[in-house]
Amino acid sequence: MQNRQTSIDDLFDENLTTSELRTFVDHVLNNKFKPEQYQAERLKMNFRRDLDGRVSLRNRQGQWFSVRPDLQVPGFLLMRDVSGGVFFLPPDADGDGLAQLDLSDDVVVAELFYSSAWQDVMAPLSYRDTDGSVKQLKLTEQEFRNVVSLVEGAEEPEVEEPAAAR
Repeated sequence: MQNRQTSIDDLFDENLTTSELRTFVDHVLNNKFKPEQYQAERLKMNFRRDLDGRVSLRNRQGQWFSVRPDLQVPGFLLMRDVSGGVFFLPPDADGDGLAQLDLSDDVVVAELFYSSAWQDVMAPLSYRDTDGSVKQLKLTEQEFRNVVSLVEGAEEPEVEEPAAAR
């Protein structure tokens, strides 16, 4: 049996890959972009990378979200919109048990977020205020960057059962 080199086709599910994503991945993997081209090409994939390496995602409406892993709960991603609202993306229940996502890899970021399907599963990170009301967590950009975990120790909201019919 002859070993063959892994091709780009081996990396992706044909049903989930567009020609734009395939081209981007091919160019990244084969170092075809010039350094000054990377940011423009990332924007075509609906993400950008700040000078410090941090990633922001663009949703379908053109709004930007900072994204980072929750460092204590594997697979959870934390997101923050420009107004400070914090959201999370839970790990894929049917996933492969990926411990942490490598957001430093442009191929990983493009593959996961290019389609903007993440919008359909993101949920606001909420807390119960002292008056008992449930509010969405808001953080400054610096607070968002510095927090280690927002998911560890969090409890699922209790679902109230409807009163039994009498």
